[in-house]
Amino acid sequence: MYVCFCSSFRFHWKKNFCTGFLLFCFYYFELLIKVTMFRETNEIFDELDTMNDLQMNDEKLYKIVCQGDLHDELDEYLKSVSDVDTILQKMYELGDQSVSLLMLAAQHGFDRVIRILISHSSNVKHLVNMHGNIIDLNGNLVSHVSALWCACDRGYFDVARTLIEHGGANVHSTSRNPILISAIVDERYDIIEFLIENNYSDMNQTIEKERPFYNGLMISAAHGQINIVRYLLSKGANVDFTSSSNFTALACAASEGHLEIIELLCAAGASTNVKTNNNETPLILAFENDHLDIVDYLFDQTKDDLCLDEIELVACSIVLSIRRINNSPSMFNKMIHLMRKIFQLRTERNSLKPSAQPIAAYNFQQECQTIDDFEKIQHDHHRLYIEALLIRERILLPKKLVSLCEPLLIYGQNLVEQGAFEQCLHLWHHTFYLYQNMNFETSLHRFVWLFCKMIMANVFIPPDLFVQICRLTFEPSEQNKKNHSIKNSLCLITIAAKVQIQLSFLFICLCFQVLEQPSLTKLDRQLIYRLINDICRQQRTTIDGQTLLHLCVNEQTYRDINYRANEIRQVLKFVLAFFSFAISIFVDLAFRI
Repeated sequence: MYVCFCSSFRFHWKKNFCTGFLLFCFYYFELLIKVTMFRETNEIFDELDTMNDLQMNDEKLYKIVCQGDLHDELDEYLKSVSDVDTILQKMYELGDQSVSLLMLAAQHGFDRVIRILISHSSNVKHLVNMHGNIIDLNGNLVSHVSALWCACDRGYFDVARTLIEHGGANVHSTSRNPILISAIVDERYDIIEFLIENNYSDMNQTIEKERPFYNGLMISAAHGQINIVRYLLSKGANVDFTSSSNFTALACAASEGHLEIIELLCAAGASTNVKTNNNETPLILAFENDHLDIVDYLFDQTKDDLCLDEIELVACSIVLSIRRINNSPSMFNKMIHLMRKIFQLRTERNSLKPSAQPIAAYNFQQECQTIDDFEKIQHDHHRLYIEALLIRERILLPKKLVSLCEPLLIYGQNLVEQGAFEQCLHLWHHTFYLYQNMNFETSLHRFVWLFCKMIMANVFIPPDLFVQICRLTFEPSEQNKKNHSIKNSLCLITIAAKVQIQLSFLFICLCFQVLEQPSLTKLDRQLIYRLINDICRQQRTTIDGQTLLHLCVNEQTYRDINYRANEIRQVLKFVLAFFSFAISIFVDLAFRI
């Protein structure tokens, strides 16, 4: 019985103990959760209290700073608040403005307030160089400015000195231009003197943040600010400091036409020979920008060092840039102005030009040798244009510069517009050999276009000149398997057929109408037959092995023609439609000669 009682007691004890333990754990965890929730609630209330305190602190601090700490309470007040850095770095939104307490104090010139605010910051560098938006002295909203900028803008230079020397403010730490550059642009002499006299800014190395990356002297020279230029020079500015594009202050002044500043810079020893990255001297920049008074001054200043060829090219470039010769008299006046000075300098140096033989390409004109020769042509714009072409060829051909040829091609197009087709043929024939002699790629497509244009205009094509042009296909530069070369040969043969159509009965049956043209002599026809014979005997092929006859019947040939000028399409499409038959007749006729 005792044993049974003990066993029963142990069973109930264990059961009650487990139940009690579980109840204890339940109540313990319930209490723990309540305590945690209480703490979190208290923390939330504490945070709300802190935010309210901060808001109250913000309002009070703002008022103290705005009043300049009249009651000497700022220092003690900052000591009493928690998280002072958050308060000091807060940005106050005042309409469009966004300012910190430090910027506010700088704007009002409160130097003592500035010192107190700095003394309470644990990150002075960040505080001093914070940026905001503020209305400047002229009433304009300016963005991304610092407390130092605010002090300088309002002329509070004691505050600016404190910010630099005690706060470590950086005169360059702004997303805008450096303060010195902005002061020069705005002509703020007081700021310029403050920064330079105290050695806070390097007037040579302080440059714009964006292109063209000018320094202070260059900006003032470009803007015509002669007093600032004079001041910077008096303080030892580097007169030949260059930008990333190799502009100097003299180049800036020459571009913008400020003669007085140029005289001042030259008196300070500025070099007149420094070239920009585009190979332009100050004289060239002045000439290109129509500042002829500066051209005269710099010419006299630099004539002992001038390269005559270089200046002649500049004089020519101004008229060769013209697309319509008769529409730009001012450009020719500029050329005349400079060329007269060049002839005067040649006379002083006793420097004569080499004389070239007259050729048909230039209408048998020769380059002027004296100023008297030049005076005779000064009112003839077309003759002046040819003079410019002659000068460029004399200077650039020995250098083998491909840029020599572009004005020749442009002038040829002008001749075509005037109906001077034959002169254009001579000019472009000469241009072809210039390309070849300088080892550049040649092409006959312009001749194809020109001959087609002559046919469409019902202009007689001189057979001897036509054959002379067509025989360019035998020149070394055209002896290649490039598709455009052999296709141009095919086009020329087609045009030769068209020339024959003018009175040859052989092709009348292929025409819808007979073109009324001056008759060809027997010798003329033989010249063209012989040309076709020679071209066919070459047996030229494209890269993929197609002969002239293949090209005649190839659909791609017709597609290529569709991409050519309208004049070419109208002339070539008709003849090529029959050309697979006609070419065999041509070859047969050519063999009979």
